[in-house]
Amino acid sequence: MAKVFRLHDGQDGTGWFVSNPIADVQLKTIKTEGKDVATSIPSPFARIDLVKSAFHWVSDNGIDGNTAHHKLVSDALDVAQLFFLYNKHKDKIKIVSWNPNDRFDKLNLDENERHAKFAETLKVYWTQDGEVYNFNKVNRLYLLLNNSNQVIGGTSPASLFFSAPDVKSAAKDLNIVCNDDVLFG
Repeated sequence: MAKVFRLHDGQDGTGWFVSNPIADVQLKTIKTEGKDVATSIPSPFARIDLVKSAFHWVSDNGIDGNTAHHKLVSDALDVAQLFFLYNKHKDKIKIVSWNPNDRFDKLNLDENERHAKFAETLKVYWTQDGEVYNFNKVNRLYLLLNNSNQVIGGTSPASLFFSAPDVKSAAKDLNIVCNDDVLFG
């Protein structure tokens, strides 16, 4: 028998049904119970949206907790701390500047047709989400990478910072401790 998977309380049953955009009421019923966050939002900038939403959720529901929302906020703040501690740990991490307009243009000029399609798609998201995530006010993002060039996180025009979805893997060999806190622990 087929199962119906839902992120929130709502329509029960199978088959076709009338659906509407998810509103705040449904968002509050998302059950994470401390588990990993869903990553199926169809956007290359989904992580920025997840972190922005997590900050909003934590501000509404309290900073004490062990939900996926709390983990997203904690990891974003750890990324912020790494940016500020860069000089102390520059042997383990690096900061890379990403200028969207330059990158879109370079990918479009690439002889690889797949790169051009990727640039075109990325630019559509960047443009259509410009006002929602403040992309229209940004000339550059900064990405934080480990020595294996895995992304740890970056700056965000919507929430200041965000962590990569696989930040635990990317940061596992860093072993950076601030006071008694192990970053991304």
